[in-house]
Amino acid sequence: MGTELDNGYIIAQEFIKDCDENETLSGSYYELDRVAKFLFKRAFCYYEFCPPIKKICLGKGSYHSLKDGARIKALIDTYDMSIAE
Repeated sequence: MGTELDNGYIIAQEFIKDCDENETLSGSYYELDRVAKFLFKRAFCYYEFCPPIKKICLGKGSYHSLKDGARIKALIDTYDMSIAE
């Protein structure tokens, strides 16, 4: 952990399938949350071995400000709407 946003090492990551366009915002959030918790539990048992397996993130990540979030939130009527909407 450092003073800059997302500049730490990666100790575990997992690819997930693309969402179906009929999936809801709520459903996709809970699926991401479920996968993240499962990955954390699975990776944490290897924590003592992290120094040799840690990776530096390549490329530049993304950042979304509160202003971005407010603009997007204004478009959401309900979290039960489909991703396509």
